[in-house]
Amino acid sequence: MERKEPDGHDNFFASLNQLILSLEPATKEAGSVAAAEDILTHLEATDENFHKYDFVQQLRSRIDTTLTPVIDKKLEQLTGREGDQNSSIPAITEEIIASPEFVNLQQSILADTKDAVNALIQTYSQNPQLRLSDYELTENRGRLQGMPPFRISVDSSDEDSSLSSSFGQVGFMFNMSPEKFSEIAEDLDPVKPLNVRIKALNTLYQFPLSDELTSKNSEGIRKGLLAALADDDEQLADKSLKFHARMFMASSAQVTKEIYTCLAEHLCYCFTDSHIHQVNMENGFDVSTRGNMRLLKRFRLLNEFQHEVSSFWIRYPEWFLESVLESTFNLLSTSPDGGRFAPAMQRMTPLHFLALVDPKATWFKKWMHGNYSRTVAMKELKKHPSLLADAVSHCMDFSRTCKTLQSLDMFELNEQCRDNESDGLFYTSQDLEYIYFVHSLCLLGRILLYSGGRALFPVVIPDMEEKVAISDLLAALIRIMCTSLPTSSEYNEEFHPGVLVCDMLKEIACCTNSCKECLCKDTITTSLLSPVQSWLDGVDGNEIPGVENTLLLVADVLATLAVSETGQRQLLYGETQDRWQRNRFSPAHTIAQFAKKALSDRLSGGTPSKAVIAGFVYVCRQLYNTCDGLMVLSPYELHQCVANAWIKVHETASSVTGEMTFAGSSAHFISDDELMVWESSLVDNLLNFAGTPKGLLLLQQTGKMNECVAYMNERYKKKLQVSKCEKFGYGVMVTQIAATAPGMVALEKKGFLKRLVHDIWTVFEGGQDRKPAPPRIKHVDSIDTRSYNKSLNNLLSVLSAFPAVYEVLADAHRPSTSGSEVEETITSREGYCPPECIMDFVDRFIMIDSEEKVHSLFNFEQSHHFGLRVLSVLCSCLDTFLFLECRYRFQELMLQSQLDNKLENGEDFIIDMCSVERNHILVKSYLIGGPSERIIPGKTLTEDVDNPYPWPLFSAYPPPKDYLPVEQICDPLLEFLENSQPLSTDSSTWLQECRRTFCESLISGKSKPRGKVLPLLLENVCTALTNITEEAIFPLIDFSASESSLKNVELSEIENLGTKVTVRYGVQLKLLQSSTEGIEDLTYLLKYSKFFLRGQQRSTDVTLRILGDLTDTVHLPVSLTVSGIPPLYSCSCHNVELVLEAEVPLVFSAFRMSGYTPSQICQHWLRQCFWNYLDWEEICLYISTCLTMGIDYQVYFCIAIFRHLQQDILRKTQQQHLLIFLKENPIQNFKVAEQLSFMQELEARYRPSILSDLQNITKP
Repeated sequence: MERKEPDGHDNFFASLNQLILSLEPATKEAGSVAAAEDILTHLEATDENFHKYDFVQQLRSRIDTTLTPVIDKKLEQLTGREGDQNSSIPAITEEIIASPEFVNLQQSILADTKDAVNALIQTYSQNPQLRLSDYELTENRGRLQGMPPFRISVDSSDEDSSLSSSFGQVGFMFNMSPEKFSEIAEDLDPVKPLNVRIKALNTLYQFPLSDELTSKNSEGIRKGLLAALADDDEQLADKSLKFHARMFMASSAQVTKEIYTCLAEHLCYCFTDSHIHQVNMENGFDVSTRGNMRLLKRFRLLNEFQHEVSSFWIRYPEWFLESVLESTFNLLSTSPDGGRFAPAMQRMTPLHFLALVDPKATWFKKWMHGNYSRTVAMKELKKHPSLLADAVSHCMDFSRTCKTLQSLDMFELNEQCRDNESDGLFYTSQDLEYIYFVHSLCLLGRILLYSGGRALFPVVIPDMEEKVAISDLLAALIRIMCTSLPTSSEYNEEFHPGVLVCDMLKEIACCTNSCKECLCKDTITTSLLSPVQSWLDGVDGNEIPGVENTLLLVADVLATLAVSETGQRQLLYGETQDRWQRNRFSPAHTIAQFAKKALSDRLSGGTPSKAVIAGFVYVCRQLYNTCDGLMVLSPYELHQCVANAWIKVHETASSVTGEMTFAGSSAHFISDDELMVWESSLVDNLLNFAGTPKGLLLLQQTGKMNECVAYMNERYKKKLQVSKCEKFGYGVMVTQIAATAPGMVALEKKGFLKRLVHDIWTVFEGGQDRKPAPPRIKHVDSIDTRSYNKSLNNLLSVLSAFPAVYEVLADAHRPSTSGSEVEETITSREGYCPPECIMDFVDRFIMIDSEEKVHSLFNFEQSHHFGLRVLSVLCSCLDTFLFLECRYRFQELMLQSQLDNKLENGEDFIIDMCSVERNHILVKSYLIGGPSERIIPGKTLTEDVDNPYPWPLFSAYPPPKDYLPVEQICDPLLEFLENSQPLSTDSSTWLQECRRTFCESLISGKSKPRGKVLPLLLENVCTALTNITEEAIFPLIDFSASESSLKNVELSEIENLGTKVTVRYGVQLKLLQSSTEGIEDLTYLLKYSKFFLRGQQRSTDVTLRILGDLTDTVHLPVSLTVSGIPPLYSCSCHNVELVLEAEVPLVFSAFRMSGYTPSQICQHWLRQCFWNYLDWEEICLYISTCLTMGIDYQVYFCIAIFRHLQQDILRKTQQQHLLIFLKENPIQNFKVAEQLSFMQELEARYRPSILSDLQNITKP
């Protein structure tokens, strides 16, 4: 085949050129030549535009023209043959490849390609303008070292020499000889003519980056480059600067170091050479002048590299980092005229120029981010103390001379002038000093964040007699922030001095160590609160311009400070941070007083704006949503103040817009935007009282529970953050609210539970309405573990407490499931619609007792297993178990399901995840006891093929004996109590002696209270307590009653079932000999108790509920009784959270992260007196300890358990199983005797506060 004509050759060249340009981005991404070849080899598979390229289309055209006749001829010969034609295709292909036509075509294409490539190389060599533009640091460094490309934004002219666009030519050049480098070094000498030096630079541009400044003549080249940078000729100096920009893309550490130090050395020369004109600050700084523009370009190039170098210097040797930092700090410490402070302030220094190009010192922030570079930076700061001293001096001077207002005015004036000037920018001396202040402030803010930087203080300043400590510096900066200044314009708001100082203080407050060492000082918080105190005293008011902006900044800093534990304690208790040394002058009292008076319009300085009030109420909210904060702020009754303010705003809006209420769960109260924001803020702050159990009681007493829950539900649906300072969502708050009956009612009314059930249905059943016909069951993928656990935790955190379960299910009636009614219900459309409430969920997921219900679930096995998991956790609460069993008889249903799972032989059971879960529920709901008193079957299969599930399944009660321990607990003699019981008429002395003897004998192991121990303790200790006035919480009443009076008392179904369960447990422990006699005695006791509790719904067995539930008493105040929140939760569990946060902070944090609360599980444990969680012996010890040592020991007991379970809690939190772990698993290996010493330590620290709180539950 003949070669193509010249026109075709030109087209081939053009198409290849177009292909190369199109593929340039892809080849640049390749890290090596091999990777680039791989990209080109697989281009057809990876590039969707492959067949659109002209080069590919020309190749296809030439192939079709040459080979199509040959292929057609071969196919015609194949048509007449018999047999399999497919087997002949490979043979034909081989014949075509070996044909002369194919060989000629291949040679022609190869020849044309070679010619086109040679032509392209020649074209690129002769026309370098096709390459990259000026001052572009190419992506070579990014490809070689994984960093993103960056550009140096220095202005340049398009009319420059061709060298301005020749950075990318290095791929086509060859290494030059050392003699050539020597020649270039000589030509760069300043004594050479200008054209020779320019030509030498042009030649140097053509060398590969690996050769630049690495030859033995590098010192000569370096001197020539320095001289070129400082040369008066604009063209030569500009070319030298462009060469430095090009060299920054080199991959060699040596080259990059040399070029950076060269640029830094040149800049030092610019400020130390007496022949170079220095900029006098008093005259201002005109950017448009030639010398100033040149200097700014050099600093811009230096600063751009400073920004990027931190991302890759970790890959270089340490000497690279040290050299870069050393040259940088040498430059920054350079002062004109060799001065240090006063002279340097008259002339612009390198720091002034760096502040102009990077006002907020972003370069320094990046350098201080990693410990690798921060360590070297701290060493350089120690070597150059003048840098730190100058920054501190300028900030102190800025504060003393009140330059802030003048600077802002000048900023505004100069901004207007600059808009009218067309020849460039001009900075006045005030502008320069203010920009320098901003840069110094940002430097100091970054230094104070780290321990190495704080160690540089105090700083010695020659102009001051005393050293400047950190507290002195911060106090000066706070004075700047507290200067009442109006914001002049949106342009200046970002650089407003108050905003800058506020941002710096917030960064320090966010870091625990820096916050503790810098801000947690009484002098600092006093300075911060000075504007607040002035307003309280009536000194300042809203007539002063800018004072409200100052208050907003102060509130912002205080809110950030209140987030950390150390900052919060500083606000609550002062610098000592001793929670038991109350200080009525602590910052929290000032803040709360201001917030309370502002909400009530009782401030001496007038009422501030709603934004200011909201800011300080938010600070209070950061405090009172913790137990410590609520304890300190409780005297101010902020919950009532916020509620009254909300009512006032609501009434004001209603009088204008008509009566406005919540529509469903909507939180849109009023139409006016400002009032709407203010009202939302009030409701939000009121809602956050629900962060603690006692705070939830206060919220309920305001009567605004429903409104707050509606607001929370709206934000929860939108997945909005709780606040700007909150790390987690509404999970903890929802759990706290759901732990109480009124909270659960509010959640149900506002649609929260409906949405929760709908989300679960979406996860397991697809979220779409079912059609009337049952869906076809087919294999589906299992639900992923994360979605399963999230759905399970969300539902169980709401249903964790018995009051929650009772409220949503007590009035609900389970639909009939017998005969034709089932068919009528299930085959209706409603039978296949998503469940709408908890009752529907129970009916659809758990109580599956018909084939119709099975077919109504698309993922039956997974959905039913999820329902059984929920039931298993709910049954961990004995109250919930008794209620569910009485209402639904779920045990019978489970047994029947197990019977249906039997094989035809009548002995073996089908083992699947649902039958295993049912077996677990049947055992744990029948047997009562601690970890050594019953055996709960596992939920997983073993690796034993012959016996994958070692636990026996059953379909009738009682369970097999395999679930009972082989050795039963023996009841020892009551030797200790009988031999050491004191006989004394002095109750107080007797009680102290009893406590001492009890502790000693328990710790020594001589005492194990069982059998008669509890009756003896009840009789003697209770008598002693009632004889001591301060110990007698409730008065004694006459409990005598006749038999006829008790005959009219009837026990409920739940109480009868609870009696049977209790007696069965007693028989199992061999504490009772006869179940019949035990039932009669316990029934009589319950009737007796119920008679004297005057119709209360619950009564407490002294052996089951000792000190565990105080809800059933006529001595509680009406406000506490009608709230529906028991003192066990609002008082005991509240104190558990208070102590837990201080004593076991890791566990407290784990609860916060999980969305579950310590108060929830403690309420669960205490309500059922640790049944099913501890052995009977430990339960007896718990009762004995609380009775003998004091009621506050129930708090210390829970803390000891949390500390004992700390490692398990942390592990289960990571696995998202914390709630299930605490609810379902017994407390293993917990011994009261081993923990009593720890409880006594807690008593010594917390009894004065906690015991008085528990004794005053009748006085909330």
